[in-house]
Amino acid sequence: MITISKMCIVPLLFTVVAVIGCGGGDEDLPGVVPVSGNVTLNGEPLKGASVTFMGPGRPCYGATGDDGAYTIKDLNGREGCPVGKYKVIISKYAMPDGSPLAEGPEAGAQGVEHLPPKYSSDEKTTLSADVPEGGKTFDFALEAKKK
Repeated sequence: MITISKMCIVPLLFTVVAVIGCGGGDEDLPGVVPVSGNVTLNGEPLKGASVTFMGPGRPCYGATGDDGAYTIKDLNGREGCPVGKYKVIISKYAMPDGSPLAEGPEAGAQGVEHLPPKYSSDEKTTLSADVPEGGKTFDFALEAKKK
């Protein structure tokens, strides 16, 4: 006959809970709809900018490619974001000359924000998006003085 001591049961229960998890997976998350678009600065595609949709739930994010195009993803990596009203933050953090940040722990200390706060600040942004059922394309045409 096999017996399990009380000393083994507690670690076994913790292991079972860790494997199964305390909550559900993606089925507990709100559904997402496709969100994408293009960002231009002074009429030119804005390369290497981050695009963040801040709403009532968790933020969704994307980054612009060489052509200024972006696709939004949620924090779980699913393409899209939930339906709702969002403030939009577009940030271009790079070296003072506009070149991409170097890699490594010191890179962030050397970078500067290249967009005005009306686009790049979560408190001052004037950009918004109302994501409908079915998703939508949001294009943002930014204007800023050249430094």
